[in-house]
Amino acid sequence: MAAISSKLFAALVVFYTLSVCAALFPTRLIYETPNPAWFENLAIRRDGSILATTVTAPTLYLVRPDSPKQSPKVIEGFNRNTGLLGITEITPDAFVVAGSNFSLTTQAPAPNSSYLYLVTFPSHNKSENPTVTVAAYIPKIALADGIVTLNNHTILVADPPNGAIWSVNIETGVYDVVSSDPLLKGTGVDGLKLHDDKLYFTDTSERLLGRFTINPKTGIPKGNASVVARYPNNPPVVAYDDFALSRDGKFAYPVVAGGNSVTRVNVETGKQVTIAGDLNSTTIAQPTSAAFGRNGDEGILYVTTAGGLGIPVNGNETVGGQIVAVKVGKH
Repeated sequence: MAAISSKLFAALVVFYTLSVCAALFPTRLIYETPNPAWFENLAIRRDGSILATTVTAPTLYLVRPDSPKQSPKVIEGFNRNTGLLGITEITPDAFVVAGSNFSLTTQAPAPNSSYLYLVTFPSHNKSENPTVTVAAYIPKIALADGIVTLNNHTILVADPPNGAIWSVNIETGVYDVVSSDPLLKGTGVDGLKLHDDKLYFTDTSERLLGRFTINPKTGIPKGNASVVARYPNNPPVVAYDDFALSRDGKFAYPVVAGGNSVTRVNVETGKQVTIAGDLNSTTIAQPTSAAFGRNGDEGILYVTTAGGLGIPVNGNETVGGQIVAVKVGKH
């Protein structure tokens, strides 16, 4: 999650002019809300449909990217919170969703307002009517932002205000800190992704993509985190938000909220290039997260946006919350 003042827009223009871009991949708008909305995160179901959380309301959107005329299913039942954040599939067609009472005005969560919900779809693949139940109350976690599945009963949770990563057992409700590494202390730890025994994370305030080697059973790091890549320091308002990992684990795809763009990072060399979006365009207006498609869409990177609610495009332009497809090819 990232928001800034629009006063530094001129600095953004200078930065983007100096940035290095690859040939941009094709994009396609899948859905845009008719009214302002902040899509925060997404997960892809096994049938290829998209689940997108909104921080501006406690609702989960179900969108079918192949539908010629979009009429998303809006899933409710997250009654303990005013908005939703991270989402991860914990077992086939069962998803953990993080909720919070987060204020876009103050850019802060209400104390003791973090919950996890379990969204479970019936066994038949095309169902759009899941059950929603409270999985855990986690008041010590100030903001459950990015989340990732460790196993079929445990998730890892990024907590930006506390500069920490937690493990949460959704069956028992037991949760504890697994890392307060110095690289997490920028109060901006955001996205989490796991590939084998490597836990990747973004830190928005430190403008970095980092990595741990962890114990895959407990999630506890085996050593200190290392920096994979940093976004340039100037201007400081342009930074990674959440991200996706390629299936082979060789590339990360952080979205850049202040740059209205998506980058690709080689996780071994740290080399990064812009692959989609444009600073001055609302095509990808303040992106928030990304995930690769499934069920034949493995070469499509789906990106959620806040529509510029936190960082208006060109300093004053906003659109509805978006879900955008970027055709990057299979890895």
